[in-house]
Amino acid sequence: MQPPESSHADEIRQAMQKMLDDNAKAAAEVVTVAQKTRDEAAAALESARQDLLETTQNEATLYAAFFRGHWDRIEKDLHERINRDLAAKLLHTGQPLNEIADLLRMPEAEVLEMAMRFGHIEPRTKKFLFLEPKVKWHKMNTSYARVTYEDQGRGGYVVFQMDSTICRFWYEFGSGSTLVFIDVPAEAQWESHTKIPLADRDEVLNFIGRRAIADKAPGYRYRIEATSVVIYNS
Repeated sequence: MQPPESSHADEIRQAMQKMLDDNAKAAAEVVTVAQKTRDEAAAALESARQDLLETTQNEATLYAAFFRGHWDRIEKDLHERINRDLAAKLLHTGQPLNEIADLLRMPEAEVLEMAMRFGHIEPRTKKFLFLEPKVKWHKMNTSYARVTYEDQGRGGYVVFQMDSTICRFWYEFGSGSTLVFIDVPAEAQWESHTKIPLADRDEVLNFIGRRAIADKAPGYRYRIEATSVVIYNS
């Protein structure tokens, strides 16, 4: 039988050995994790290097693919830029708006906007010899619009044009204090008949009413009803 002191010393040695073994095991696990992390980082770095190498080697191919994919937009932008440059030069030479618009196949309102921006909008200026179109365009939001008339006796058409949008509204002369009824689609049929957003309906009809009075009936008034613009004398 071992003395108590010897048994206690053995327990201490065993505890210390276990602690050393546990520490060694933990250290080995830390080393393993560190090695794995280093290997993963090295693999990621190599993958990035390969991607960069492939991108550099395939730069021309990638550029060509991008160019092909965006060609329609690039072509449109170039065409618009060239047209605007040509329109500006023609405006400086005093060419009429409608001739420039026809030549370059641009909306006449767009040419007019350029003319205003470049200071060519005043008619009969000696510097530019600019000829104002017979029918004036007027500012409407960020674009320009105009109203023309097709008279057919007791009735006819009021023609509204904004950029490439053209709408024709039948009108008839009234009686008494009412001069003219201009027929317009009701709200439910507005977009299908005019291709103009319903949100713009009131603005378009007010524009038509103002132009009709200014062009044909000075001193009259107008009001907008469900399916008509009424020109009347109060």
